Amino acid sequence: MPAEILHVVYAKDLRKLLTSKYDEISVYTFTELIFESIEQEIVVIVCNKKSDYKGIRVVELSDINSISDFKLDEIPFIKASNTTEKWTQYFTNENEIEKILKIKYDPKKK
Repeated sequence: MPAEILHVVYAKDLRKLLTSKYDEISVYTFTELIFESIEQEIVVIVCNKKSDYKGIRVVELSDINSISDFKLDEIPFIKASNTTEKWTQYFTNENEIEKILKIKYDPKKK
């Protein structure tokens, strides 16, 4: 799927649908183009409907061949907070997300 799914406004309903239907969402991103002929960054989204933990994790890979070089269990899920917001926030850890949201919604901020 095009990588824009993570951050464009017109995809917020799709992001909301995914987080409402699935407990675990793994987003695989790649630093190199996977399909060079289309010159489009893509992500692979793998969802699990039943899980003890509900969240999103982002797995950053160099290319499709590096998928076997990492241990998936070592990459934590981050609790899905506001499902309509951009998913680029999940490139940070849960503590950083909390700080960002605190600043964003601070009533003292104008």
